[in-house]
Amino acid sequence: MTAFYVSFILLSSICIIVQGRIEYKNEFNLFPYLNKSWIYMLDENNNPVKAYFTLPQQYKRIKNLEESVDFSLFTREQPNGISIVEAIELGDTSFDPKKPTKMITHGWLSSGTADTCVTIRDGYLKSSDVNVIVMDWSDIADNYFYIKPMLAVPDVADYYAQFISDLIEERKVDPKDIHLVGHSLGAHISGLVSYRLNGTKLGRVTGLDPAYPGFGYINIHGERISENSADFVDVIHSCGNFLGLMGPIGHADFYPNGGTMPQPGCHYNLLEACSHGRSWQFYADSLNNPDMPFYAVQCNEWEQFENKECNKTEMIVMGANTPTSARGKYYLKTRAESPFSMGEDM
Repeated sequence: MTAFYVSFILLSSICIIVQGRIEYKNEFNLFPYLNKSWIYMLDENNNPVKAYFTLPQQYKRIKNLEESVDFSLFTREQPNGISIVEAIELGDTSFDPKKPTKMITHGWLSSGTADTCVTIRDGYLKSSDVNVIVMDWSDIADNYFYIKPMLAVPDVADYYAQFISDLIEERKVDPKDIHLVGHSLGAHISGLVSYRLNGTKLGRVTGLDPAYPGFGYINIHGERISENSADFVDVIHSCGNFLGLMGPIGHADFYPNGGTMPQPGCHYNLLEACSHGRSWQFYADSLNNPDMPFYAVQCNEWEQFENKECNKTEMIVMGANTPTSARGKYYLKTRAESPFSMGEDM
């Protein structure tokens, strides 16, 4: 393997990886709040687990991505899904290249069969006649040592992009009809795809609380989800400056309840994990409860929103039906439980 060098400042330490050898050096904290080697997170069954911000003694880059990444197609004709290895196989399914294609992926410690993907997937099939493809990279993401899945993001994005490139070439799908939705690390994976399509830009990418560790002050890969990731990029921030990025990085950035923790309804020892997950729950709610849209107001800062200093005529909806013309920062309040929308009373 070609030698590669990564300098990583995280949780009061610098982790340097040199040809698979791990070295640690104490350093000042550039990652606020999580100034420890592990935190509690929620697994896909909502059980608390320890998530580590260090590496095991032996680090190896991910190989054989075809054995670690799975694609599944869901349509109204095939609601139970069918596994797909290559895009050309879609010719023998109910996939319709003339319909919009929604592609969903998960984040750290999750999977394509977890609530994150399933609730959004089912919401799409319920609300509109579209192709839904779930990209499952849980063989890599399901690792309590966060840094390993984090370092694998570009490789997974490459593999994802190749599948989408074949979708465009082999199945004649219009790239403008492709919409990627990703949570946490999955948001960055989704955001990197267009960079790997040789000049082809997708129609839309939605980032659900894009992961902060490794992509914030210290951006290990030098790239992440941004407004260059698609013709339209919308981002929902729900655990900003902790597990999710806080600054605006898309064409439209939404900050429910200020965009950081604790989100309403999140309590006790799992504030970060609960708040981090609120982003995908809000998005799923926008699909599953269409009669209760998330109205958001364009504003510069949360304090201005709270003081009612924003122009309410600049109001749009957050979630699946966000208009692609939206630009800027938007704020709103939500309820503590689903349905989370407060309607116009927010």
